Amino acid sequence: MMKGDNKEDKGKDKKGEEKDAIKVLEIVVSCLVVIVGFVLIIVSIVFIKDTELSYILSGLGISVIAGTFIAWVISQLLAKRSFLKIFEDVDAINKNIKKSFKLIKESEDIGLLKIYEPFDMKYKKRDPSEEFKEDINELLLKEKKEIKIYGISLRLFFNNLGDFEQGISDAFERMNENKVNIKVLLISPYSTWARQRREAEKGFCDKIMQDIGTSIDWLETRLGNYDKRDEIYDNIRFYDAAPDFFLFITSECVIVEIYHMGIFQLERDRKTHRRVQDLGLGGHVPAFQFDSNSPMYKYLDAHFDYFFEKKIDGERNKYHDGILSEMQERLKKEPITKK
Repeated sequence: MMKGDNKEDKGKDKKGEEKDAIKVLEIVVSCLVVIVGFVLIIVSIVFIKDTELSYILSGLGISVIAGTFIAWVISQLLAKRSFLKIFEDVDAINKNIKKSFKLIKESEDIGLLKIYEPFDMKYKKRDPSEEFKEDINELLLKEKKEIKIYGISLRLFFNNLGDFEQGISDAFERMNENKVNIKVLLISPYSTWARQRREAEKGFCDKIMQDIGTSIDWLETRLGNYDKRDEIYDNIRFYDAAPDFFLFITSECVIVEIYHMGIFQLERDRKTHRRVQDLGLGGHVPAFQFDSNSPMYKYLDAHFDYFFEKKIDGERNKYHDGILSEMQERLKKEPITKK
């Protein structure tokens, strides 16, 4: 109890000292201003009396003194707490500014370049932000080395939705001309994880199997006549593992969105806004862009490669579930349910 009381007393003493300092400052400033006013009056009467300038100076002096008196009266009428509150607010603003600069510095240190708002930010839309779309399409256009794309159905790329379809089509054209290399990882429609995702999204966006099938059809239609068809088909692979992220990787950066099974939050959101059911589990959390020198880039790039490889240490990669041509043949024998 004594210790707590001491802290409280110290806090009161500190505030009392601040009040005294403010009061002294007010008195000193007021006195200085009044002295200046009297000096102006004395100069006008003694040194330059009976001139136009003397009247101006004496009037100015009287105004200064009167104004100071009025200001002093007003300051006494105002609650001193108001001044202290102002200083407290300024202190809080300074702390927030320091915190913001610290956050910016930490973001720079880990290579974070951008944060993209969720598709459904404030429930206004179900599409990617304009900045997200512009950045993806620009990276598809200018990349000259390698593009890696990892996701579930990747419907924004291969589903005739218009967001990235043209950009990826042009990129595949350039791959056919040996100007860029493209690698794609889609979830296997036969995997336990695809069925789990479908089960979770029932009632919200029960389209995962349809979207995967549509993406496979789109790829077959667009790439079937290319001279390097076999090489391109081999670079479109399927994984049988939990879908952890959406990844878009170039030599410049990685863009990542965390996948999740936040079905309970979807149920809560649907109670307040019906349109959430159109989106399913994707697009509700922000995506991030990291530069190619960051640990995030290096480890997510390695994550992609781990699922992309057909063999690991000379043995079949158990997470690899075929390439595009193999999946097409399998679908003919074992059609997946798209509805």
